Amino acid sequence: MAAIGEDKFCATSLESMMDFAISRLGKNIKAISNGTKAKALTICHHDTRGMDPIMLYEILKGKRGTVPVCHFVGNKAIAWVPNPVTTEFDQPHSCVV
Repeated sequence: MAAIGEDKFCATSLESMMDFAISRLGKNIKAISNGTKAKALTICHHDTRGMDPIMLYEILKGKRGTVPVCHFVGNKAIAWVPNPVTTEFDQPHSCVV
């Protein structure tokens, strides 16, 4: 079950995974994974109201909806992120927000 504000999708192919990412983030996106351009991927859940309250309390000593939760994901994970339009004056950043 997806948490509030999150969508879960079981992709059956790379094409269906890309279509899902485009449907949520738009066409101007990029994929980031460990070992390519990132040393580690962290996923943050800003709205934790839909998360398992027992897991949140037992692991983090927190309550649903009170604090954001961030965690590292495995080295085979892919994060699809918006690809902001850059100009020649923009500086590269080491993280994606």
